Amino acid sequence: MRADLGLGIAVAVGMVMTLAMIICFVARSRGLENGREFRDLRRPPDLMGYPPVTVVVPARNAAAHVGACLKSVLALDYPRLEIIVVDDLSTDRTVELTREVIVGSGSGRDIRLSLLGDEQPDDRVEWVYGKSRALWHGAGLARGDWLLFVDADTRQKPDTLWRALSFVRSHDLKALSMTGVSIIPNLWGEVLESVVYPAIFLVFPWRRINEPGSPDAWMNGQFILYERTAYLAVGGHRAVAASAGEDTALAILSKRNGVRSLFLPVTSAYESRDFDDLGQTFRGWTRRLASGGAMFRLPRRSYVLQAGALFFVGVWPVITAAAGLLGVANGTVIGVDLRLWAWAQLVLVVVFQAILRAVMKRSLWPSVLAPVGSAFGIGLIAAAYRARFITKSVESRGRRLPVNDHVG
Repeated sequence: MRADLGLGIAVAVGMVMTLAMIICFVARSRGLENGREFRDLRRPPDLMGYPPVTVVVPARNAAAHVGACLKSVLALDYPRLEIIVVDDLSTDRTVELTREVIVGSGSGRDIRLSLLGDEQPDDRVEWVYGKSRALWHGAGLARGDWLLFVDADTRQKPDTLWRALSFVRSHDLKALSMTGVSIIPNLWGEVLESVVYPAIFLVFPWRRINEPGSPDAWMNGQFILYERTAYLAVGGHRAVAASAGEDTALAILSKRNGVRSLFLPVTSAYESRDFDDLGQTFRGWTRRLASGGAMFRLPRRSYVLQAGALFFVGVWPVITAAAGLLGVANGTVIGVDLRLWAWAQLVLVVVFQAILRAVMKRSLWPSVLAPVGSAFGIGLIAAAYRARFITKSVESRGRRLPVNDHVG
């Protein structure tokens, strides 16, 4: 009897947590007016009055993606455009493929390639190389009034840039960042990320991020549009070179210095293909959760609570449903068989995941794998905890980077 009572309480807790998560998610999604505004913008009849923009693309061993990225940038519906690709000591064919795109573009665009490697060390010798160094180097070569930093594994949509500039004009901003649509060709990596994204959406304080008086800030390094004078005034990526999460660090630094900026968490302005398999996805999100948690100074218990929530919402209903099939689970909760409660929660989790996948423009059938994604997510949180509090470092493109709880 005691076992049945304990199981009934656990099933009730799992169902309550699942319903609470869905209610919280719906409530938060109603506050995304800026994302809808961005998508509803209409193209101005004349873009020549818009400021010149320099697109800076940092590339390190990006041979699999850099060609498609540059072709999408060249196809941007924007007249006053300069493109600078900064190679960060690539050992694959990144440089060769970039040169092929430059020679064969025939677009008349101003596109250049710059190689790191000849710079003399400055007062921060340790950052002669790395993504922050590449971005700062590209910004120093730029002639545009605005800088657009995009990763080499993104594909921009033709209307993205004029929409972004129209948005910053209407809101009198100096910086804008946003998410895109993530595409992972590997099934299990994609299942993991489809669980991680809604978890991040629930955990991070999106409203406070966009409130000028709040210390919380966030930028996505895949897409950062920044007015060049303001960027240089805060020190840009040079000032956050010691951080493994340079985008979040730049966001916090910008807000501290009074830079008017916004982050749009739900857009389809571009596609990103930053991970090719489960291993890359796991390592990449370990770095993001560890460095992001450090920037937000999330305590140790936050990681434990997140792992616990994933267990009760995604893994526990499978365990209880299996126990019911084996005849282990008996008894009722408010007159309903425990096994029915377990199956109801499992169905609820799968349906909720299907709805999210539809919004994220992904195929629906992997929704049934949400419990497996939750189990992966628990392992991911454990790895991020270890990177943040034990090893205090993460891996990024063959380099070990320190995880710091400070900016600047």
